[in-house]
Amino acid sequence: MARFLETHPHLVAGKTILELGAGVGFGGLCAAALGASTVTLTDIEACLPLLRENAAGVDGVVVEALDWTEPVAPSLHADVLLAADCLLPGREGLFAPLATTLAALLRSADQRGYFVYEQRCMDCGPFFELLRGAGVAVSCIPDDDLHPEYRAPEIRVLELRRS
Repeated sequence: MARFLETHPHLVAGKTILELGAGVGFGGLCAAALGASTVTLTDIEACLPLLRENAAGVDGVVVEALDWTEPVAPSLHADVLLAADCLLPGREGLFAPLATTLAALLRSADQRGYFVYEQRCMDCGPFFELLRGAGVAVSCIPDDDLHPEYRAPEIRVLELRRS
């Protein structure tokens, strides 16, 4: 995610960003460094202490809990959504909650999401079918648009938008 944003800083500069499943917050913190107006790093409660520590002192960055199994608050909004490495083996049960959360956050045609994942040993097709079924268009960013040192056949960068 970070190298993709570094290659395309205009995607986040001056925009409000929300990172889902932020983990350590690297993607969102990179967006902040590239000029995002505000960044909200989200994850489950257990991950928030490390996220808060990493975001401490970074202007315009806030940390919030976001449980994909709960309804999205109508007040939660961003111009750009970021999600990286959220499709993991053994966690296929989170496909539907994640797809529902992304669809709920992508409310308008002018919003975009950037979703990065590594094609591992599992079938991710059902996740993308859930997204499409929820009204989210999914398109693959061509390899030529990726940082040349960070291209790999198993790594995919997708753009999400309301269809």
